[in-house]
Amino acid sequence: MDLITFILALVALRPKVADKFIDAIGRAFSPTFGPMLNAVNSHFHAHVLETTAKAEARTLALRLEALRTNNVKESDLRLLKLLDATSEKALEHLESNDPIASFSNAQIERKLKNRLRIAATAITYLPVEVSPEAVDEEFIHRFFRNSEDVSNHAMQSLWAKILAGELNKPGSFGPRTLDALRSLSQAEAENFTKYCSLVWEVGSGKCVIRRDNERILNVTEFLGLNLRDLRQLEYSGLVHLGTLVTQEIKIGDRFKYFDLHNLEAKCAGQIVTSPLTFVGEELFPLCGAVPDTQYGVRTHQQLARFFSKPR
Repeated sequence: MDLITFILALVALRPKVADKFIDAIGRAFSPTFGPMLNAVNSHFHAHVLETTAKAEARTLALRLEALRTNNVKESDLRLLKLLDATSEKALEHLESNDPIASFSNAQIERKLKNRLRIAATAITYLPVEVSPEAVDEEFIHRFFRNSEDVSNHAMQSLWAKILAGELNKPGSFGPRTLDALRSLSQAEAENFTKYCSLVWEVGSGKCVIRRDNERILNVTEFLGLNLRDLRQLEYSGLVHLGTLVTQEIKIGDRFKYFDLHNLEAKCAGQIVTSPLTFVGEELFPLCGAVPDTQYGVRTHQQLARFFSKPR
C-alpha cells in the first residue's frame, strides 16, 4: 500500500465523509499527514466539481496533479513514513548507518504500512453518509496502537471494519474490544465466526440457546469446534461458557436468528443460554457469520412454546 494508492481511494469518498476520515486518521500519523491529505483532497474536489462524467484517465490525471501542485516535498514524504511523536527522532536515525537505528526504522516503516493499509481498507467499508459526531481522539490513538503490528490481511480487514464503524457511529466500540482484538489470531477469529453461526439475538442480548444441562460441545461439535477452541474463545473475552445463564423472557421480547427467524414472544418464561460478552457482542456484526439452517429450525422448535398464546 503506497501513498498514491491510499489517496486515490480517499478522494473517491464524498467530501464530508473524506473530511471526517482525514480529521480522525491524520492524528494517527505524522503531524504533516492530515494537512497534506486535506490539501490534496480539497484540490481534487475543486477540479472534479466541473463534471462527474470525466473519463477514467482524466480522473487519474487530476488526482496525480493534485499531488504535484500541492508541492509535497521529499522531506514531507519521508516524514509520512514515521509515526506521530517519534517522527523527528526517527528521521535522524535515517541519516545514520547505525544497525540498531536501521532496525528501528524498519520497525517504524512496517507499523506505518500496517496503519496505512488498515485505513485504506476502512475507506471501502464507509457508507455514503456518516454521523457528523467527531470520533474520540483517544479511540483513534488506541486503535492504531493496537492494530499497527497486524500484518495479516484478514485481520486487517476486521480492524478496518471497526474503524469504519466508529467513524460512521462514534462510540460503537469500546477500549476492551480493541484490547481483546489485539491478541486475537486469525484462527481464533475464524473460530469465533463459526461459533457466531449459532447465536440468536434475544431481547437486547446475543447468545447461544441451550437445553438444561446440555454440554456446549453437543451444540458446537458439528461446526468443528473442540473444547480447546471454546476455551480459547472464552479466554479471549468473547464468550461466556463456564456458567449457564437463565434468561427471563417477557411478552414482546424478540427472538432473531439472522434473516431466517424474527419472532415475538407471546408468553413469558425462561431459557438457558451461553451469552456473548460485551466484546463478543460488539464484534458479532463484523465477524461474517452465516446461519445454519438446520440449527435454526431445531432451535425454533425448541422455543415454539413462546410463539403461541397460552390458552
